[in-house]
Formats: sequence, structure tokens, C-alpha cells
Amino acid sequence: MKKQKQQEYSPNITWNLLICGPIVQGDVKTKVGDKYILSKSNFNCCDTIAQNVRQWGHLFKKIILVTWIDQAEYVSRELKSLGIEVLLLNDPGRKSSFCDDSRVRVMTATTGGIEAIGKPNEHVMRIRSDQRFDLNSMIISHQKAASLIKKNQDNINTKLPHISGLCFWLDRPYSLCNFAHAGLCSDLHFFADAQIRYRHASSLKAAGWPEGDTIRKHLLALVPRLKQHGYQAKHCFPALPKSTTEGDDAASLYNIPKDTLNLWEFSLKHLYSSCSPKALETLVWKGKKYPNPKDFHNGMRFYKDWKRCAKGDLSAIFNYSHSKFSQSNFHPLKDITWILHGKPEQVQGLNLSKKSLLKRRIQNYLQSLPDPRESSS
Repeated sequence: MKKQKQQEYSPNITWNLLICGPIVQGDVKTKVGDKYILSKSNFNCCDTIAQNVRQWGHLFKKIILVTWIDQAEYVSRELKSLGIEVLLLNDPGRKSSFCDDSRVRVMTATTGGIEAIGKPNEHVMRIRSDQRFDLNSMIISHQKAASLIKKNQDNINTKLPHISGLCFWLDRPYSLCNFAHAGLCSDLHFFADAQIRYRHASSLKAAGWPEGDTIRKHLLALVPRLKQHGYQAKHCFPALPKSTTEGDDAASLYNIPKDTLNLWEFSLKHLYSSCSPKALETLVWKGKKYPNPKDFHNGMRFYKDWKRCAKGDLSAIFNYSHSKFSQSNFHPLKDITWILHGKPEQVQGLNLSKKSLLKRRIQNYLQSLPDPRESSS
């Protein structure tokens, strides 16, 4: 009976699967304390990929492994025997992202894979090559959410994309877990392309945090369609820290104006959804069980909490904005300040503030100075 209930949500919808990333992991960026370091990893993803395909492959019309040209030699015989398509792309590298992480690499693989599918009106799920979890639970959650989001969009006479992630967080506004995404091929392609197009744009408080900037860049690309609802480019990068409860600058922001979160509330009602906890509860990452989401202390939120928000009940999601924070003793920035990591022409539609220009000039000057360690040696 349980299987029949799960299958009833996807009888007439065609799904495709993109498995993106290297087959043999090289350097992996991990957080140690307050800093990120590169650690060595030689984890081979072939078994993880094969397990996902064997267990969940029947759910998908087409399965494409999107990896880099230099990974071709690592494609195992077992993977070849599963009949999945292998797409080899040029690796843009970590330097393609201003924080030297893999966000642009992930989105390059996503756009390339969707273009290979070539069916904009079909659905696609994008997962990582080093992770396996209950993919069916994400499909079910996305399709259940799609009906509610469509109703919400119809109520405001608009058509916006719908993107699902695994979860979002209570204390991190404008965040959606980037482990996996799901949506229409055309919507997810637009979502991924926005990350590449605006890869040099970031808000001051969110640099180095893919989940935060991913949503912000997508919203920025959607501004022409959001204007009718009163939102402009400056609303996409509000002055917020990575977390409202963690970090050095969180304590100084106990008074966040409610309107700072208006676009995030709008987004959770009309654009983004999260899946059931089952996906993260079953997640195995690089061969190891992912920590139980119930053990997280930053308030990870899943489908039931998202549904309450999408229906207009914000108490479970934004209770901190009504209790801890108030309008008093807080002077909001009049102009949103951008950090531009690169040349101005690389970021379409963004006007740099004087503060950002000064910051970039200082950074360029410091980078031009000789390394004292080299002179001392």
C-alpha cells in the first residue's frame, strides 16, 4: 500500500536524472573552525553512482552522468554496463568561482546535462556523484509541492519557476540546500545559468556560502518578472549575515527589520520548496552516513514546515523575526552593497557601490604587494 501511495504522485510526469561531478574526488574543500581548507580525497564514486542507478533508475526516462574530460578513464565497466549516458565536459575549475569552490562547476555540469536531455518540458533531478539517498522521496515532495505552488502563483496571476532542494534552515534566510535540485528542465537550466552569469556577484554577509548566494543569484535573474510584485535587484541581496544565530556578526543583528525577509517569504510561497526528511535521513556521502538531520541545531526545515509557510502560516519558519527582532535600534543600509570579485563587465545588470569599488581597489593593491615570506627566504 505504501508503494502505491508513493507512486500516485508521478503517473504522467517524465523525470530525468543528472548525476554531476567527478568520479574520483581530488581536493575537497572542508570547513575547519572558521576557515576552509583543501584536504586530499581519493574517493571513487563509481559504486555510489551504480547503487543510485540500480535502486532508482526505473523512475527516470534518461540518466546522464555529467563529469569532466579528465575523468573518462575512471568510468568503470559496471557503470558502462548500466546503460547510462556519459557526458564529458571541460572542467571550469575552482577558480571559476570567486570563493574557489565548486559552485560554478556544479552549475556548468547541470546546464550541460539539461541541454543534452533536450526536453525543456520534462522534469529533471540533479544530484551529486558522491551521494546516494532516497530519490523517490524527492520526486514525491516536489510534485506535492508543485500543486500548492501553482495555486499560489495563480492567486497572484504570475508564472514563476519552481525549484526543490533537500531542505532549508530556520536561521538562514534565503537558503536552500544545494546537495540536490529538482524542477522542470527549463526552470532548472535557468536556475543554473543564473549562477554562472552572476558568479562574481555576492552580498557582503554571504561570501563563501553557496546556499545563500545560489538563491540570491536566481532571484536577481528573475527581477524582470518580480518587479510586478514590488521587488527590485537591491532586494535580492539584503544585509544579512550567513546565520542569524551563529557567527561574529549575528549578535549585532538582533534587530532585523521585518521587510528584510519579505522576498524570502514570497519565495517560499511561490518559487522554492523542500522535500521530506527521508532524503537526508537516508543520505550517504562519500561512503559514510550523513548526520541525522534531527541532530542539527540550526533548525533544518523540510516539507511539512515549508507547506505551512506556503499556506501563509509563517510562525514555524519566521518566528525569530517576530520575537527576537524588532525595528528598534537598527539602522538599515540605504543602499545594498555589492562585492564584485572580477571586472564590472562580468556581472550583468549590477551597479557597484562606492564601498565595493574601494574594497576591490584595496584588494587589488594588497595582491600586488610582494609576499613577505618570499623576501625573507
